[in-house]
Amino acid sequence: MTEMPPGYTVTAEHPSVPSLAVMDHPLFPVFVAAIEQAMYGKGERHGGATTPFLEQPWVHYVAMHGRGFATGQAAKKLEEAASTREGKAFEQEVLGAIVYAGMAILKEQGHV
Repeated sequence: MTEMPPGYTVTAEHPSVPSLAVMDHPLFPVFVAAIEQAMYGKGERHGGATTPFLEQPWVHYVAMHGRGFATGQAAKKLEEAASTREGKAFEQEVLGAIVYAGMAILKEQGHV
């Protein structure tokens, strides 16, 4: 089993449930929104909630080009957000960048 970061508890029902302190952190809803976007927003066209995340097309590109694919996509999304978006469109681009940054971490950790 993977070691959980501080603030997480492990139970049989939920192998990685964040503590109340983690859930109360101001960034918690932002990261949840990024996951929701990957599953139900723009990420839905790439498999969303129907195709397991580690079986979606991004895995092929990260395997072929390394984590630079994901970090490059994250940088591109942040640049687009900063230069052309406002309001909800800005938030959606930044959430996409967070998802790509997470993909790079998954590659670094050997999940891809």
